[in-house]
Amino acid sequence: MENGGTHYLSSAQHKINSGSNQQLVTSSPTRTDSNCLWIIGSGHGIEPCVPGTKIAFGSKIRFTHMNTGSNLHSHGYKSPLTNNQEVTGFGDDGSGDAGDNWKVSAHRSKGNYWKRDEVVFINHIDTGALLGSSQRAMFTRSNCGNRCPVMDHLEVYSAKGTTAATMMWKAEHGVYLSL
Repeated sequence: MENGGTHYLSSAQHKINSGSNQQLVTSSPTRTDSNCLWIIGSGHGIEPCVPGTKIAFGSKIRFTHMNTGSNLHSHGYKSPLTNNQEVTGFGDDGSGDAGDNWKVSAHRSKGNYWKRDEVVFINHIDTGALLGSSQRAMFTRSNCGNRCPVMDHLEVYSAKGTTAATMMWKAEHGVYLSL
């Protein structure tokens, strides 16, 4: 998934050094990295969907990181750079809790389903906050150290009360299944 045309939702085995100490989720400038691949499935407490099922706007979904098996998660902890709501990787092999539930909302769609390359908002169901990242929240030597494993990545957070361009995403690359 891509934010703003230049960065891609990413994660790896790195932990956040504050807040929840869970797996760090960033927005990476590297498009070709396998750390930018996510599996989208049914949300926590929902019957598993058939692979290739279209994702209707408003559906409760879960993003599972392909390489680590953790889920895109949010909760009340503050994010390290912006003090917005922290977004992390949580759970093992796709198992987790209701904090892993998200829904996709259309930006300007003429249809009922999320399509490749279509700009959308991604809402955290428990808190109502929108998934986002911003150039103003970049990991650098000054805020992450000389050996920063996510140098030049952007912080990923969720925030309420905004629909700015920094909160818009689209599915751009990966494997798409259809029925």
